[in-house]
Amino acid sequence: MIYSFNNKIGIINSNKIKSTGEIIREKLKQAEDVSEINLPRAIALLQDAKKNVSDLNMELKGKNKNNIDNFYKLIKEYEEKILKSEEKNYQEFFDLSIENKNAKGIKISINNGNVAILDEKGLIYFLSLSKKSLEIRQSKIIQHAKSISIYEDNIYFLKNDGVYSINQNSKTKKIISKDKNWKEINEMIAYGGNIYLLDKKASEIYKYIPIDEEQFSKNNYFAKGQNINLEGEIGFMIDGSLYIGFPQTIVKFTSGLRDGFSTSYPKEKIDISKIYTDQDCKKIYALSKDESSLYILSKKGSYEKQIKSSILKTASDFVIYNNSIYLIHGSKIYKISLD
Repeated sequence: MIYSFNNKIGIINSNKIKSTGEIIREKLKQAEDVSEINLPRAIALLQDAKKNVSDLNMELKGKNKNNIDNFYKLIKEYEEKILKSEEKNYQEFFDLSIENKNAKGIKISINNGNVAILDEKGLIYFLSLSKKSLEIRQSKIIQHAKSISIYEDNIYFLKNDGVYSINQNSKTKKIISKDKNWKEINEMIAYGGNIYLLDKKASEIYKYIPIDEEQFSKNNYFAKGQNINLEGEIGFMIDGSLYIGFPQTIVKFTSGLRDGFSTSYPKEKIDISKIYTDQDCKKIYALSKDESSLYILSKKGSYEKQIKSSILKTASDFVIYNNSIYLIHGSKIYKISLD
């Protein structure tokens, strides 16, 4: 009797597995078919397939684990294909500790194949990516700097009391003094000879235009009535237009005016920690540390693909150059090819 009962249960479970498998495969096929023209629909079908497996697992009460694992594996294969998700290896590109055993890069900026790396202990490393030649610029004034930017031959860093420049001989000069209207400025970009400062609490971006070698003229970047709340921003980038990143979206402005621009990601819940683009990049890059993923968007904001790599979770900052990602992690610079 026990054998007969168990045999009956086994047949029932086998039928459930078979019918669920047919449903899952059909949904996956539909998802693949519609993915190019309706990615959100494809993603919804993938989620439905996952729910089917989850429900089946509950019905089977943990039995037939191999079948469940195989279903999840199949869904993952389709998901990676549909979302154009690719696992990438990373390689060590350069070790700053060769020159300074206590090196720890926290911010990186790039211009024309040269990077400036900020070490909060009072150092800036200037590295040519093509030659792998390194210069060190050192000053007590650099200590506790919050942001760094390089434009042509000029390196700038931001502190609470203003913006400084530093030359090849490590001579520093304050070029912009703290303004009485500043509330909380943590980010700076040098672009086109101008200095842009983002004030999170004031929900303003200031554009400083050089008058001569000693003076800058301060302007509000946003056109009248175009300001947005910047409390939740996670960074901004410039390629001519200006992009402000938020955990779940990116907002674009051109000449101070809000652009007709919207972002799309392959999932509803997302947590972006940094965005990157510049005038040489044809794409926009959005980093999700939680997922160890770099989402790649078109310049119109539409999702194209994603790169996964374990180093993305722990890197402190990154830039893009020649279709490669360069990441800072402690004293080391790592590289991931996007080809």
